[in-house]
Amino acid sequence: MIENPLELLELIKTAGIILGVPTLIFIGVKLYNRQISILKSQNEYLKETQFDKALIQIKSQKELYDIEHKRLQDNIRVLDGQKGF
Repeated sequence: MIENPLELLELIKTAGIILGVPTLIFIGVKLYNRQISILKSQNEYLKETQFDKALIQIKSQKELYDIEHKRLQDNIRVLDGQKGF
């Protein structure tokens, strides 16, 4: 059978390679799939938060426009009132 300790070590090394490589590939694929699902969920979260930020910015710009529009309308009214005198 196995008489030399080096043959035993060679057999253990070969068995480790034969069993280890597929195991490492399996673990790597599982970790890759897990990482992909995490990245997809992070991407969805970022899309939602960016939409919320954009919505807030649009509302703020509309409020600023409304304030500026009202101020200009008041100025026009005042100028029209002064023109009549």
